[in-house]
Amino acid sequence: MLRNATAVSVTCDSFARTVADFAGLDAATIARTPLGVDLDVFRPSYAPEDAPIVGFIKGFGHAYGAPHLVRAIPRIIRDCPSARFELVGDGPELAECRDLAEMLGVTSCIRWLPRQSAADVPAILARWSVAAIPSITESFCIAALECGAMGVPVVASRVGGLTETVVDGETGVLVPPADSAALADALIELLREESRRRDLGVNARRFVASRYDWEKCMDAWESFFRDAANGVLGSTRQTDACRRSA
Repeated sequence: MLRNATAVSVTCDSFARTVADFAGLDAATIARTPLGVDLDVFRPSYAPEDAPIVGFIKGFGHAYGAPHLVRAIPRIIRDCPSARFELVGDGPELAECRDLAEMLGVTSCIRWLPRQSAADVPAILARWSVAAIPSITESFCIAALECGAMGVPVVASRVGGLTETVVDGETGVLVPPADSAALADALIELLREESRRRDLGVNARRFVASRYDWEKCMDAWESFFRDAANGVLGSTRQTDACRRSA
């Protein structure tokens, strides 16, 4: 199906390489049309912190690495005793994570929240000091961009699309996947340094606005479908309208 398509579009470069390898395509012919963020909905609050909160909103599917975050919590609490955690979503690993938290003795510092409606997500992100995205694999990760638009820096695994939606050292921090110690160390560093968190959050908001504003990304999608309808094959140079307009 992919080889016979008039044009193929994906959200980012790493996903384009995956699709190209899978289907035997030239990655340069695959259009990049990323998902975008509504910057009027996802806006920083910069509210004063009572206690720093580490948030997780990817859900409890295997790909999203929630157990690695839970295993990192004892180390974080040892160095940052006031830190609290909000873990949002459902999925097959939720029960395992709850059991793991109890076994590690960290249940009292975790707030478990069910899957949220899209309308409720910005208010949840606004409470967070930093977001954790310990995914094992990730094709793009709109959640990283939503956090960034809210001015919330992200500590994420160095995998897939996260290497493009999180700029290491500028909008957040990337760590090796499935490495609870590295995840804990990066979170501890940001929890200790509020000024650095703020700087990363400001950079993240600016980064999302420059590349992933919803209206710019819609222009990219419209351009892609128009070119496909006119028989123009996608290419990174011709159809990366979102970055071109930044």
